Amino acid sequence: MKNFKIYLAYVALLAMVMTSCSKEDNPDSPDGPAGDEMATLGFTALLEDFDRAMATKQANPGNEGEDAIPACSDEQPAMVRVALQDSDGNWVLDRDGEEDFIEIPVVPGEEGDTNWITDEGSNDELELLAGTYSLEYFDVVDSDGNPIYIAPRENDDYGPAEYQNFVSDALPIENIVLQNGVKKYIDVEVLCYDEHYVQEYGYLFFDFTEVDIVYLCLFGNYCDEDGRHTPAEFQFSVWNYTENTIPDTSDDNLLYRDVNETGVYENGDAYARPLCVALPARGEEDENVYYGELSMQNEEGEWEVIRLGAFSQDDVETLDLSEVPEGYDSGSNYYHFREGECGNQDDSDPCLFSEYVTVENDFESGDFINSISFEDDTDYDIFDPNNPYGSYLITETPSDLYGPFTSHADDDGMMLVLDGSPEGYADRAYYTVRTPELCAGATYFVTMRLRDLSQPDVNNARLSINYQSEDDPNGVVLTQFTITDLDGGSDPQGWKEVGFIMEAKADGQMIMRVRDVEDANSGNDFAMDDITLSNDPAILGGLSADNINPAN
Repeated sequence: MKNFKIYLAYVALLAMVMTSCSKEDNPDSPDGPAGDEMATLGFTALLEDFDRAMATKQANPGNEGEDAIPACSDEQPAMVRVALQDSDGNWVLDRDGEEDFIEIPVVPGEEGDTNWITDEGSNDELELLAGTYSLEYFDVVDSDGNPIYIAPRENDDYGPAEYQNFVSDALPIENIVLQNGVKKYIDVEVLCYDEHYVQEYGYLFFDFTEVDIVYLCLFGNYCDEDGRHTPAEFQFSVWNYTENTIPDTSDDNLLYRDVNETGVYENGDAYARPLCVALPARGEEDENVYYGELSMQNEEGEWEVIRLGAFSQDDVETLDLSEVPEGYDSGSNYYHFREGECGNQDDSDPCLFSEYVTVENDFESGDFINSISFEDDTDYDIFDPNNPYGSYLITETPSDLYGPFTSHADDDGMMLVLDGSPEGYADRAYYTVRTPELCAGATYFVTMRLRDLSQPDVNNARLSINYQSEDDPNGVVLTQFTITDLDGGSDPQGWKEVGFIMEAKADGQMIMRVRDVEDANSGNDFAMDDITLSNDPAILGGLSADNINPAN
């Protein structure tokens, strides 16, 4: 078993700026008298408690070659190579006046010590004109000149991972201002070097501290119509994620995307390797900080998402398989999925990723829905012609409930029409929706269309969106807003589409209520339509950002 080890390292660049000797002060300088202000750029590195035997999870044997997870070298640091550009974009020349790496030796401490510093002798100092510089590239090398640590650059690929997203500030670092008499420090984050990383720039020096990597390993089976299992070929993509937001699935935010290795043995048996993913440890415990999508190829050969979801570092670290994959000594941090006709066999942890669930009610049936995966209802009473106030009606024409309500000849089908009447009632729910059974931390998305109905338009219907777990009597007030203040775009009928992001606080069903927070009988009259509930964030696509969890 090959153990892969990756470390993130924090890097401190110490820019020590001093006044140079003047013409009179140093007439014997080998470079002759100088009148320019100079800055001396020195480097100090501290290798703090670098545990080379860190107990990380094992990468799978098939994850080798150009798509391998980078492994850390056991070689000792010996030399730092530096490259900077000045404010005009010119490379800072080396000591021989050439456009080349500036080399600075690393001096070890006591025997067995893990602290390293660069030589501060006069022959090793880097003297620069005071000014503005940019840090373009750097690494630290071993005694044979081989890089062992490196800082990722923006838009560079590092194996199968987009490692520039592993760090908060990838190179280049610009606007490094060196001033006379000022010491300047710059933090830089580095990764262990992989031989497939392209070398095109210069190098710099650093001070680094270990930051853990989280490993998530995935493998799966596909079940045919007879229930027979075959190893699955799949693609896994994962991005950085900010909790309670729409996942950013752009390439700029991508952490990792790769396909597991598959093949056929000489005896004709198919095989598939697990796919092990290295993720930067975020340390937020149970906070969702990653968003992943698991895909398989459909009949047209296109990748189609079969599992998705936001997840936390704790979700990964608490994974534990009872069925350990062949050739592996631990089921920890492994996720096993089953796709196809697998009967009642479930994924190893159905709470880590979920199958697509999207349900909706467009009210074309003329009623609410009551099913295993979706329930909706209202606290209002069905329309009574003799007493329409405080009632609801599912209709194509809002004026069927109350004559003055605005209707349009080209209204697009059935809708839920409500005459808000808070008098005599305490915080009634216009509309209630219950989700399928969820796991704590699962994120769901809801969209709906809303339209004011009062004429003249003095409605100002104000809604409160509340949601709670099934056994939680209090719940969360997600937001409150007035329909008329929503961004309506250019819809000729006055419909305004709004979306909500909710996270389950406990296992079980989640209940969302659209409540009446107005205390006056005038207004509070509106229509709802096209209610959609899904774990797919794509349903929020196209909505105005101001209409997602709106507050006005």
